[in-house]
Amino acid sequence: MDLATSVVDQLIAVTLIGRTSQARAQRRAMLTEALAATEAGLSQARPGWTGEPVAGASGLWVDTHEDAVALAEHGKRDGLKLAAGPAFCTYGGQETYLRLPVWHDPEQLISALRRLA
Repeated sequence: MDLATSVVDQLIAVTLIGRTSQARAQRRAMLTEALAATEAGLSQARPGWTGEPVAGASGLWVDTHEDAVALAEHGKRDGLKLAAGPAFCTYGGQETYLRLPVWHDPEQLISALRRLA
């Protein structure tokens, strides 16, 4: 019932919608594996940082126990892009937290975390 999309695009969309469960299962498996690798890399590169275990997500919140905004600024000067907690908090909290994506290559994450030292 879309007058602006080509018939071919509509047929592709119908085929993909039929595979939603398969795509969801593949994404869940990928994120589960990536989360485990990220947690292992984090404990190796920054053993003092802590975080609550997550059942599933594309990001891991870690408590650095230091000023996360300053860490993000330090990382920016070294070519790293880090998401500090206060950017996600409307009431000025999460000052010591960083959000780390779990879908990056674990070796790339370990390298980036070591460069922060």
